[in-house]
Amino acid sequence: MAQKPYSTQNEDARLALILSAINSKPPGVSLLVILTLVSGVTELLVAVIFIVVASVLDSWLGILFGVGISRLAFWVLSVVSIVFFFYTTTSFFLAYGLWNGRGWAWSWALVSSIIGLVSSLIAFGVGIGVVGLASNAVSIYYLTRTDVKVFFGKVALPKFTDIPSRPPPSLDRFCLHCGGRLNGNEVYCVSCGSEL
Repeated sequence: MAQKPYSTQNEDARLALILSAINSKPPGVSLLVILTLVSGVTELLVAVIFIVVASVLDSWLGILFGVGISRLAFWVLSVVSIVFFFYTTTSFFLAYGLWNGRGWAWSWALVSSIIGLVSSLIAFGVGIGVVGLASNAVSIYYLTRTDVKVFFGKVALPKFTDIPSRPPPSLDRFCLHCGGRLNGNEVYCVSCGSEL
């Protein structure tokens, strides 16, 4: 069997790598999912804490300062807690999309990381935000790697029509006894005379 030229072997290896990347989850995606779930659980806990604090403050402020102030504090903290519940839901939804390799989840995570990086740069200017700066920069780097983009369907794969086709198999018929070529629908081989 003839060996393929070196360039064809490289193309085959590259295509095999791309096709295997489609079917396998890069290990960092699992870490992104875990971090997103931890973020969602943290947001859920903050929302519950705000609801509890709102209820307690409603009672105490009502006793100390009257009903007006206590109602205002209750509603402000309730709205903040609803916002955290919303973030919890979106975090869990994003984790689902990341785990399943959805393209929208990649876009969402990349945009969120860019916004987080800009926010961290601003916070870094006032002396805080080092962790956010590092984590968002690493996330952006990871999300823009080729294997990760392939997993999320963000890289155009080569079309199979771009791969050179092999010549079609021969439709010629040959005698089973002597191997001679048959021209048409003969009943007997013209070379050896055997019945076909």
